[in-house]
Amino acid sequence: MFHLLIGLMGLFFIAIAVIVGAILLFGITLAVVSIFGGASAVVLIKDKTIRRLLLIGCLIILLVAAICLSPFASALFNISLNLYSTNISLLVAIIVLTIIGIKISKNINNKIGRTVSAVIFYIACAIAVIFIVFIIVIMLIMKSPT
Repeated sequence: MFHLLIGLMGLFFIAIAVIVGAILLFGITLAVVSIFGGASAVVLIKDKTIRRLLLIGCLIILLVAAICLSPFASALFNISLNLYSTNISLLVAIIVLTIIGIKISKNINNKIGRTVSAVIFYIACAIAVIFIVFIIVIMLIMKSPT
């Protein structure tokens, strides 16, 4: 039984390392994509409404990357960071940006483009609200005296 435990512990640690590495790589990739996407939106897009919407989308992607990378940054730089409040504040920033994106998308001339961009921002806002509720529920469960 002990040998089985030793063998499975190695697999368990490898699985944890793969998951942590995937989250770290996902966060770094999102940050790089948002930086290059924002730069290309500024340089290549002529229409101001579309440019603003793309920049808001790149900012939302950058905030998602910050949510992914904040635990690693706090561990790397030995910072005492309350991840619950940090993630909630980043998600509130995402909600504010999606509301701004919805307001700006009302100015698009094409009806299908206006509808699609508004739906994309509505979905991003709904996901952020769901994550905020999820974090608050986790905080309440962790503080309950059981």
